[in-house]
Amino acid sequence: LGERANTLSVKAGGASQNVSITNHPNGAPIFSGPMQPARRCQATAVDEECNQPAEYTWLYRSTNPLMAELQPYDPANPPTDVAMTVTDQGIETPFIVRQERGYQDRDEYKILMLFQPDQGWEPWAPQPQWNHKLLIPGGADCRANYSTGGAPLNDFLPPTPVTRTTYIEALGLGFGVMSTALGNLGHNCNIALQAESLMMAKERLVEQYGELRYTIGTGCSGGSIVQNWV
Repeated sequence: LGERANTLSVKAGGASQNVSITNHPNGAPIFSGPMQPARRCQATAVDEECNQPAEYTWLYRSTNPLMAELQPYDPANPPTDVAMTVTDQGIETPFIVRQERGYQDRDEYKILMLFQPDQGWEPWAPQPQWNHKLLIPGGADCRANYSTGGAPLNDFLPPTPVTRTTYIEALGLGFGVMSTALGNLGHNCNIALQAESLMMAKERLVEQYGELRYTIGTGCSGGSIVQNWV
């Protein structure tokens, strides 16, 4: 759908106030300017704006120290090696993560949260293990691609025996993790488009999961440019 103007009216007693709100399409643009006409969507896109329904998958952290990355989790057949974690708010919970993957602004986004499959979640009543903080991995480099890409999660350098993957550690502390392909300078060297992509994904996160206390970012080289400029 294209842009639509909406009027929000508020009345209290004898006073009233109106404000005009513009609803932009999921494929954008909002303020970044015209999209590249030759841009190629992913094979599973349902339209020319690269839209497709969001997908939800489950992951978990294993108690096996040799399995450093998150592993696939099946709620119908739970594994026996699920690690526990304690958030920075002191809440102990199984290290189970739900990953949302979808497309906005004609490219991929991801949102990950500690999530208990047998419990509900509403933006006004989120599960208590979320600390209302957000980490955004920013990638690295400065390149231009003309097709959809992947929203980055891992650090630019792989973990070592004395270091751990930042986004997994953040999840364990209760952070939400959000990433967009267009927010990665190595995929899209366009600051206006990066800002638009991050704004849209952040709006979706707040609408689906709840209000944020603050946001922090990581990244190497190009990732630090995004953090400072956007």
